Amino acid sequence: MARLRVTQRRRILLKLQVNIMIIKFFVIFVPWYLMGITLLSESYFRKRIRDRMIHRLANLNSLIKDSDIGCINELRKNRSTFNVLCEMLRDIEDLRVTKKMSLNETVAIFFYILAHHQKNRTIGNYFVRSGETISRQFNRCLLAVLKLHVHLLKKPSPMTEGCADRRWKNFKKNQDTELPLTTDNLKAIMLDMFAAVTDTTFIALDWGMTALIVNPRVMQKAQAEVRKVVGKRRVVLESDLHLTCIT
Repeated sequence: MARLRVTQRRRILLKLQVNIMIIKFFVIFVPWYLMGITLLSESYFRKRIRDRMIHRLANLNSLIKDSDIGCINELRKNRSTFNVLCEMLRDIEDLRVTKKMSLNETVAIFFYILAHHQKNRTIGNYFVRSGETISRQFNRCLLAVLKLHVHLLKKPSPMTEGCADRRWKNFKKNQDTELPLTTDNLKAIMLDMFAAVTDTTFIALDWGMTALIVNPRVMQKAQAEVRKVVGKRRVVLESDLHLTCIT
């Protein structure tokens, strides 16, 4: 019986020692382990943010700094015109730099949206920004551009009360006007104009490609004509766009 009691005591002591070692392990090593994971995650996220900033800056430089050809192709204006517009929006309409976005990037996003018929998510991925940021900055720049009409457009002469021209009756400053020219209405009109320029081209190209798909003979003829002009190159240049009409 005495031997059994001694054996039980040894087992109890051994269990206590094991438990103490486990507690020491959790107390000493686990905090260091968690600290190491935290540091690694912070370094990973810092690297990811740094890579996003580098990618964003590279895209912006390719749009407005590398060459006039790239700026015209992507923003439909050369670098000089772009810089003049940025200066006017900054000095006249007080379009300021935000905490996380420069003025040049805001204006570049605005004109890139106007020049390309793409979804908000696609543009956000290109500029490495969220869709909400793209929409907010586009609205800020649009409001500033609308206010520039005072400086860019010739101020019309005021219309007299006795004017008999019926075309201008809706533009009178009257409280009873059905469609007052407010800032929101001007924004809607301009957006309709921009969408009409891009959306119609997109729809025409879409239907043209659909017509080629359902007509294999015409598709083969178009492919042969393109290969005859382009040759072995995989990219079609602007100088190649003198193809004759396909009948």
